[in-house]
Amino acid sequence: MENFLASALSSQFDGVKVVIAGEGDWKELKECSMVLARYGTPNVATGTLGVFGPTRMAYARAIGAVRHVADLMTRLVHDSYG
Repeated sequence: MENFLASALSSQFDGVKVVIAGEGDWKELKECSMVLARYGTPNVATGTLGVFGPTRMAYARAIGAVRHVADLMTRLVHDSYG
């Protein structure tokens, strides 16, 4: 799992990123996927949140939820750190 996350998060991305494990080198996770989004204020406080689930998850729902929570977290970081 550590290698999977390190590889999925190695590139910079904006918005939401969908990673389908079966399409990569992660044979153990071939039935799993992740929906990821970054949040925060660059050079102040940032992070990544996501949903980990089966490849047949409701992607539209997961993407919407991850995007919404990332936006909330970004506003929280901005309000907390200015």
